[in-house]
Amino acid sequence: MQLGKRDKGGSENRPRMRLKVVSEPEEKPSGGTDSSHSIEVREALRQSNRFLHAVLDNMPGGVVVVDAESEEVLLANEIAQLTADRYGVSLVGHTLHNVPERITFLHYDRSPVRYDDMPIIRSLQRGEVCRGEEFLVQAGNGDKMWIMVQSAPIRDEDGVIIAAVMNFEDITAHKNVNERVYLQDRALTAAYNAIMITDADGVIQWVNEGLKAMTGYDERDVVGRHVAVFRSGEHSDEFYDEIWERIQHGEPWSGELLSRRKDGTIYPELQTVTPVRDRAGNIQHFIAIKQDISDRKKAEEDRKRFEAETFSNFHLTQLGLIASGIVHNLRNPASIIQSNADFSLDKLEELLSSGETDSRKLFDALEENAARLKKIQGAAERVAGIIDDIMIYHQQNVNEEKTLLDLNGVLEVDVGLLQSDMFIKHQIEVRRSFHTEPLLVRARAGTISQMFTNLVTNARDAMMDSERRVLSIRTGRSDGEAWLEVHDTGSGIPEGLLERLGTPFMTTKRDDERARKRGSGNGLGLYMIRRNLERLHGRMDVTSQPGNTRFRLYIPLVEDQDRGEQAYE
Repeated sequence: MQLGKRDKGGSENRPRMRLKVVSEPEEKPSGGTDSSHSIEVREALRQSNRFLHAVLDNMPGGVVVVDAESEEVLLANEIAQLTADRYGVSLVGHTLHNVPERITFLHYDRSPVRYDDMPIIRSLQRGEVCRGEEFLVQAGNGDKMWIMVQSAPIRDEDGVIIAAVMNFEDITAHKNVNERVYLQDRALTAAYNAIMITDADGVIQWVNEGLKAMTGYDERDVVGRHVAVFRSGEHSDEFYDEIWERIQHGEPWSGELLSRRKDGTIYPELQTVTPVRDRAGNIQHFIAIKQDISDRKKAEEDRKRFEAETFSNFHLTQLGLIASGIVHNLRNPASIIQSNADFSLDKLEELLSSGETDSRKLFDALEENAARLKKIQGAAERVAGIIDDIMIYHQQNVNEEKTLLDLNGVLEVDVGLLQSDMFIKHQIEVRRSFHTEPLLVRARAGTISQMFTNLVTNARDAMMDSERRVLSIRTGRSDGEAWLEVHDTGSGIPEGLLERLGTPFMTTKRDDERARKRGSGNGLGLYMIRRNLERLHGRMDVTSQPGNTRFRLYIPLVEDQDRGEQAYE
């Protein structure tokens, strides 16, 4: 290094000195002679420079030395050169003024760093020693790198700043890890759900704000205590032992349990516990995520209660719907029984009071009464059949085992019950076309009847404003399935509602006051059909447009070899 002289005050009228770094000592002009001492000096300088460069090039970060007067880079180690090449910046022999043209230095808050505020410039101009300052280096092509910078002035024997040295380290990976850890910490802290971390023995190490909001316990109350602080006393020791045995074997656990708040109240929560392993694979911590499900539990109970009440009301409504049909079907056999019984009694009384002894006349009278008794017997059997059908239809035991039955046989009865009501009260023409062979399915007769009645009810309501009212009922089979089809000539299903059919309480007749008065339009009919089809492993297909709506239910057929029992006739 060649040093000039400058006063301590750095007066402008004094000649400015400049630092010069010499790689190798200058050779003596040709023709001269060197003493052995000069050779030794030059060799020593060479060795010293090699050692200096070796030290600088093996440092973990970049090192740059800048001249105070010209702000020219005098020296840069290998890492500094490689970093500069990455951004297309020239160092040795160039001033620092060309650096901002290639790259931008940003503060942590992404605001730009002014040239005079760069650590190396502050050390050169103001003699500051800068330690551990972090900057984001950004190139025009979008390449980014975080660096940590330290810089210090270099002074001569009089204390005058003649240069400055800066070293920097790429901390991008470290910064990314820190940012990720910070983000995860903030996310866990701010999470709505309650979160806690314990050690391998279940001692609480950390909790977030969500846990305080949910349980009333803050960090000071629970950190250092065992998770048993939340136990409600509603579960057995075996319950908790099973959880611990599972998570200590490295398996996550998730489930519902009852826990206790700080004020002593017990609440239901959904909790998930996950083991956290160290680098060696050993379980060191557990992380638990807790969610208060009190509102959800209450809403679920309210929904079930409301659904049960609505289902019961709906069932009663369906009973009322077919009541008039039942009356029409019972009136005819009852009339037959009454008229034939009265006629037979009158004839017998007349015969007995006449004292008739002619065997031929007596035989004819008895034969006539026998014929009338047969009519009475047939009508009585019809009444008994109707009563049996009603009992099957309104069977409430949903756990009743499904039996093998003929779909056509069940529908014959149901159509008979509803046909008179449809024609007499609503002027609806009922057409039916059943498959010629039995359609054997495994189901409950009441389930089939319920689904059929719901479809017919919807079809009836859809046709109330139609001039042409035709209800077509068909059955058939295809690809191992029996199908039941109900077709109507009503107004059709409004556009956009087809995909939502079967959603609880979603009805296509929301504005139909007459439907509500009849007890329909509550949105449960198709919902119950879908539920029943799920139990039967069946499906439903719907097509609709004004004047042409078709519902078709598919139920798996029972093949001959799988019957194994008597079908319902």
